[in-house]
Amino acid sequence: MSQYVILCVEYDPSFLKQMLDELQPLTSQFVVIGVTTVADARQKLHEMHQNNQNPCVIVCENQMPDIQGSVFFVELMQNIFTRDSRKILLGQDTNAHTLIEAVNSARLDYFIPKPWKTGDLLQTVVAQATTHILAKDPNPLAFLQTLEHDRIIQTHLQKQFRKIQDGFLESSAMTDQELTLKLIGAMYTHFASTNNVNKTYRRYSANHKLTVEGETSKFLWFVAKGEVVHKKQLSDGTLQEVMKEGEGAIVGLMSFVSNEKAFVSTQTTCSTEVIKLDREAFAEVMSANNELLPLFTNLLIRHLNRRLRKSISTELKLQETLKTLSFAEQKLIESEKMSVLGQLVAGVAHELNNPVAAIIRSTEHLKEGIPYILDSDLSREWYPLGRDVMLRSMTSPPLSTSETRARTKAVTQWYDSMSLARKVVQLELDGENHYKKYFKKLNESQLEEVIDYLNNFYQMGNFLRNIEVCGSRIAEMVKGLKTHAQQDTLVKRTEKVQDQLEDTLMIFSNKLKNIEIVREYQELPPIECLPAELNQVWTNLLSNSIEAMKEQGIIRITTQMSPDSQDETMIQVIVEDNGPGIPQAHLQQIFDINYTTKREGNFGLGIGLTSCQQIVRKHQGKIVVESEETVYTRVTVTLPVRNPELE
Repeated sequence: MSQYVILCVEYDPSFLKQMLDELQPLTSQFVVIGVTTVADARQKLHEMHQNNQNPCVIVCENQMPDIQGSVFFVELMQNIFTRDSRKILLGQDTNAHTLIEAVNSARLDYFIPKPWKTGDLLQTVVAQATTHILAKDPNPLAFLQTLEHDRIIQTHLQKQFRKIQDGFLESSAMTDQELTLKLIGAMYTHFASTNNVNKTYRRYSANHKLTVEGETSKFLWFVAKGEVVHKKQLSDGTLQEVMKEGEGAIVGLMSFVSNEKAFVSTQTTCSTEVIKLDREAFAEVMSANNELLPLFTNLLIRHLNRRLRKSISTELKLQETLKTLSFAEQKLIESEKMSVLGQLVAGVAHELNNPVAAIIRSTEHLKEGIPYILDSDLSREWYPLGRDVMLRSMTSPPLSTSETRARTKAVTQWYDSMSLARKVVQLELDGENHYKKYFKKLNESQLEEVIDYLNNFYQMGNFLRNIEVCGSRIAEMVKGLKTHAQQDTLVKRTEKVQDQLEDTLMIFSNKLKNIEIVREYQELPPIECLPAELNQVWTNLLSNSIEAMKEQGIIRITTQMSPDSQDETMIQVIVEDNGPGIPQAHLQQIFDINYTTKREGNFGLGIGLTSCQQIVRKHQGKIVVESEETVYTRVTVTLPVRNPELE
């Protein structure tokens, strides 16, 4: 017998039969009971209590002969056994004031007028049962076939995400030794449960090879106990020891993940215990339970961080060694090496700061916004529309300024305030059909409350898109670093510059609160480019404009076909601000390395515009800066649509 019961109370046998017939699809997982008197209902509830059954939903006719349904619900609220049951009232010509009072006092969850349309009762019961199951049942996924699939899945994913997030934060506070020991135990337990311990947990003697330089690593090795040494083959064929690592070391990570050749050879130095993961086992770990995934991810991040620090440290030690050479040779080599290293390190620090900060800010907003949109009293009625708004804002690019103004003006006939009309346009709910369907029935106070509630969904979508964009940007930067270190070439792709510009604006969203962005986008063909490098150009240009205006002013972004291009083979991106401008005497120097006009107190290395110029030239384009003091600064970037020579 099912644990959950749906109780229907209706004095009219014909209506009761209609109710039971309509709820028939739920009988696979719920006990559906019908009675004709409140007295019988009390008896059934008593039997449920004795049988440890849960009265999930109670549907009751208001005009019962022995007692009104609304009064019966008051009785149910006073009983701890039925207090949490979802209560649906049926009736004809029921006083609206009475219904509102009942809803506000939590005596009533939903009202259905009689006669109802076929399917309305089933839909309402399913919605209320879903709410009850999500609150009371430890395994709501078992009800996917009968209840609201999307709500159950979403709630489950949110709980899983919170568990993973909490696990990651908890593991971040651990020492390396604590994290390693806990991860070893968790991995051993996990693979023991899948009968794969013998396959993954290995013990090797000294000098056992794990990875071989120049060959692709088919396995990822996690050192549980012992020590390994990394060696690099020199030009004369000898092996040079790079470093040794012990418990907690991850071997073959870069080659395993990228499927590229290993940069060094690694072997054990003594009796060593390892956890050996092939691609199948690695995928299993990455999709494992909430305890294992945060631990493993945290260790991977620490490992990559140390690799980067050690690479920089090794480079710096190399620079120190070069100082022992003759003065002329030292000046020649040091100048070149320090220039490359300085630009690389400074560029990485500068470029990573914005997307990392944006992810942190977006996460903070999500922590505040998600509980609000889920716990709001408006959720029951407006959540589905809000979800649509959020999904749309995650994928749709923002409207241009001119289109926003035009559409706002068009809908002011329906909304009292320009601000409210602009929000409706931003939510893309400005059609007449949207107004009639959703907003016409609302008074001014309700309308503002609902629009603000829906706007939270729009912001959540933007923040999620922001996180995705920033994560991709960081991944591109890491890939660029790796490519630079291995003398690889970046992958050329065809992309729209408007999308790149919008992604960059999203990263700077926190700095644009008091800055108006005017978009004047002309539809342009996608261009062949190296996206990661062009993104660096847009980041530097917008960063310069924002800092020049002291976070207050106007930035105008224009995209158009180049006026000098007769056959539409060149495009232009123009970034103009109304900041303090650049003195004419300085315009000739702005592309010189180490030259900066940043005000005192702002971080400026003088490599931003130099880097932009190099990237634009690499794309067979040109960059021009025009400025008038106290009036404007305008940067025009011209790029070819097709770029067959770009590598």
